[in-house]
Amino acid sequence: MFDRQMKRMFTSVAETLERGGAAVLTTVIDSDGSAPRKSGSVMAVFEGGASSGTVGGGALEYEAQGAARDILGRHLSNTVEYSLASNELGDICMVCGGDVTVHYHYLEPDKQNAGLFRLLADAATRDEDNWVVYRISEGGPTEISFCDGQSLRYAEVTRFDEIRRLLGRSCVLTEGDPRYYVLPLSSAGRVFVFGGGHVAQEVVPALSRVDFRCVVFEDRDEYARPELFPDASSVVLGDFTRIAEKLTIGAADYAVVLTRGHKADFEVLRQVLPMNASYTGCIGSKRKTEFIKRRLRESGISEDDIARVRSPIGLEIGAETPAEIAVSIAAELILHRARLPGA
Repeated sequence: MFDRQMKRMFTSVAETLERGGAAVLTTVIDSDGSAPRKSGSVMAVFEGGASSGTVGGGALEYEAQGAARDILGRHLSNTVEYSLASNELGDICMVCGGDVTVHYHYLEPDKQNAGLFRLLADAATRDEDNWVVYRISEGGPTEISFCDGQSLRYAEVTRFDEIRRLLGRSCVLTEGDPRYYVLPLSSAGRVFVFGGGHVAQEVVPALSRVDFRCVVFEDRDEYARPELFPDASSVVLGDFTRIAEKLTIGAADYAVVLTRGHKADFEVLRQVLPMNASYTGCIGSKRKTEFIKRRLRESGISEDDIARVRSPIGLEIGAETPAEIAVSIAAELILHRARLPGA
């Protein structure tokens, strides 16, 4: 998983700091009830009132932008709790209900801060597990650092062994003083799309827009052209019967099989299933699915592995056109991602 919006926002922060302007990083660090956005929503607010990212829109975002502008004037970080229940004293007139805690971190326009946000922008699209770590002290400065799972960078006080146990797929906020807030920035895992036809050409942009990193594998020159897949991280021309010559698929990856026929689908699944990808799905009718599963059994693939294949692929929404099928596939992968351990 990667976060395109986070990359844009961190790049904007770095550019602003490099130009000598200040910024406030506005982060939802805790939420409860029916809040518009959950923990992990981030918005940067700049001098002059411009902003990048979002913490939920509506009245909450309006309040957050105002508080961030106040922080810009005072040069002090702060944490504020908001009630979103419209019938309570001190609320901000939102009917969705719930409570939100927002942390405002003032960023001085210096080279160190600019370097950190350049690093965060780059890391937001990497195929690896990375985190942003906040160390929030009562009455003291907030420290933000980058973590790759092995060490912290740009941390002046925080020790890696203090936050090691907090690293996972979900945001974590600790109690006490200081408090640590750990925000997953990117996670390992690519979607390998086998086939470059009309459905694949709809699937790749749909998945990219919801922060999946796609690799297309096709055996025909005319369908393995990068210009057909501008949203893909790469397009690979290869042989469906010899996938391992070009690709390595790991436990964090996804396999989406959309080739032009059942023979190629079988060849791909025969090789991919033993690689134990996190998700494997194959397009086709129920009749075609049973045929392929029978071939897989005959080739020695275990029943447990065969049972992992989602086929027909996608959530059942009555999809017919390539664009509709892409929506159903994207929805199924979003659901799978949300159900992963630690998500």
